[in-house]
Amino acid sequence: PVLYKNSQVTRASSLLHAAIKFKLQLDKNEISIDYERGTPLCMSQYPRLFACTRIPGDERDELLTYQHKPLGRDPNSKTTLYETYNPVHVVVLCKSRFFTFDVIDKNGLILPLPHFERNLHFILNETISTARLSNPPLGAVTADNRTTWSKLRKRLISLDPQNQASLRTIQSALFIVCLDDMAPEHLDEVARVMLHGDGSNRWFDKNQLIVCHNGKAGVLWEHASADGTSTLKLADEMFKDSVVNSNPNFDTSKPEIPPKEIIFVLDDELKTSIKESFLSFRQLIMQNATSTLAFNRFGGRFIKESNMSPDAFVQIAIQLAYFKMFGEFCATYESASTKQFYHGRTETVRSCTNDSVEFCKSTVKPLISTESPTQYTLLKKAIDSHVEYMKAAKEGKGVDRHLFGLRMVLEDVKSKENIDAPDFLLDDAQKRSSHWKLSTSHCGSASLSLFGFGPVVSDGFGIGYMIKNETIQFCVTSKYSKAGNLLASSALLCTLLDQSLLSLQSIVFSNPEHSKHMPRSLDFTHPTVTSNFTRKGSISEGDFKFGNQSI
Repeated sequence: PVLYKNSQVTRASSLLHAAIKFKLQLDKNEISIDYERGTPLCMSQYPRLFACTRIPGDERDELLTYQHKPLGRDPNSKTTLYETYNPVHVVVLCKSRFFTFDVIDKNGLILPLPHFERNLHFILNETISTARLSNPPLGAVTADNRTTWSKLRKRLISLDPQNQASLRTIQSALFIVCLDDMAPEHLDEVARVMLHGDGSNRWFDKNQLIVCHNGKAGVLWEHASADGTSTLKLADEMFKDSVVNSNPNFDTSKPEIPPKEIIFVLDDELKTSIKESFLSFRQLIMQNATSTLAFNRFGGRFIKESNMSPDAFVQIAIQLAYFKMFGEFCATYESASTKQFYHGRTETVRSCTNDSVEFCKSTVKPLISTESPTQYTLLKKAIDSHVEYMKAAKEGKGVDRHLFGLRMVLEDVKSKENIDAPDFLLDDAQKRSSHWKLSTSHCGSASLSLFGFGPVVSDGFGIGYMIKNETIQFCVTSKYSKAGNLLASSALLCTLLDQSLLSLQSIVFSNPEHSKHMPRSLDFTHPTVTSNFTRKGSISEGDFKFGNQSI
């Protein structure tokens, strides 16, 4: 965050140290309870922020959390596992090699910041002085098809006992740190590095802290373990603590106990499979288009002063941008947190409503018109509808999680019994309404400069946005079409988002109540004119002067 503190080792050490402090506070129940508008929220996701991993399965993955005390397992859960174990180590990825070192001492206390600095500095030097190019990047398998990774993992474990021990070290690590060679500067480049990188230095089954060569840093979350509200709290604490406690003159001495490299035994067949996974992932990266928009004409302050919901305002801008691009509308997903319920996760807000459609269609007409209702009236109606939908979704009154649950139950039943699906689950309208061409999410954080994710369908967009007082940040992702058609690109949608936000602002100004500006001083200067508007009443002789000449 501060230039002279922005070396790779300094940044990685301070952020990681802050994360482990948060972990220990969590273990002692010292983390304050989350609230939303006075309502306490479920905190059950927080233990899965650390020492948690996704385990690939042939048909279904499992989520495994290592804990110092057993949390038990929900007897009705098929996917959530806990193992009684007290991890005190982290794993560091650097140049596709894995290292580990302890960050908590035998008394359960966090080790000092210089300990983190010495170990990370050692790892950087070790990977430069002893480069190993014989093995392909194993982490790429975690980005492959989950069944492919599951089968490869079984082969890896069966080949040598060392591999199972190495996997367990990675799986049980409190956190993974990725030290990258890249040094992105432009926000588009930073977004691409944090979303996927070059495919060689990641382990996507776990939460990761990514720190680039120039100190640019970000977090990459495995979404199965927790939702945005939980991960953001950790990210905010990491940032705030690192600003205060980072050390620009870090300790470069050799650690008393050097980090241990995690070794895997691979045969030619496994090396070939890993290389294929890496090449497959590189193809996915090449198909992904990521663009950012740093909109700075106004932000949440202006929207609130206009008596509108900032989130709903941006959602309507997204609808308008898509309408400008395609001349039609699509199923739109926005995430709503249901953490006011026990073990609550999310519900869907369907941002494309009858009211938003009516408003967008009205924008093709002149803004100043005698027609009724006005564009401003339709905008207010669309925003109010979105706010009501969001409120209902947070209260568990949405429809999509219910329908999704029915579909999952049906799949289980069909595997055991010969049963036909209900007609409404097979209806084309139901399928189209769940094909999320616009998948959107709002992340509110003062510590982050960008937030994003990939599209959920091949012909859609992923739109992550952050609304701050004076700015709105967007990260837009999409897939290049097979024909190489870039007309529906992320960059184009960013341009249309910029236009749409300004269009909405002009509609706000078209309303007489919002077009009134605060009184401003009439004092001004001009190269040849001086003025004196201090008198009341009519302008008198001597009020204007040209140079030294009064009139």
